[in-house]
Amino acid sequence: MRNEKREFTLLECVIVVAILLFVAGIAAQKLIHSIKASEENTLHDAATQYLAVKNMYAKQSHAASAGAASVFNTPGR
Repeated sequence: MRNEKREFTLLECVIVVAILLFVAGIAAQKLIHSIKASEENTLHDAATQYLAVKNMYAKQSHAASAGAASVFNTPGR
């Protein structure tokens, strides 16, 4: 009995590498897309929080200025 080893040909190796590169390319595109979507969501959330805090301080400032005006405009005894 002969002990023959069957090795892969160059063409078979090139085909396997091409398939792996194709799959890796698709996976990289999906990864980049998901990262961009995550960054957009983070920016949207940050903008929403900023506007909420800005409006809160604007209301406090407006209430404080209205309250201060009424205190100073009251007639003295």
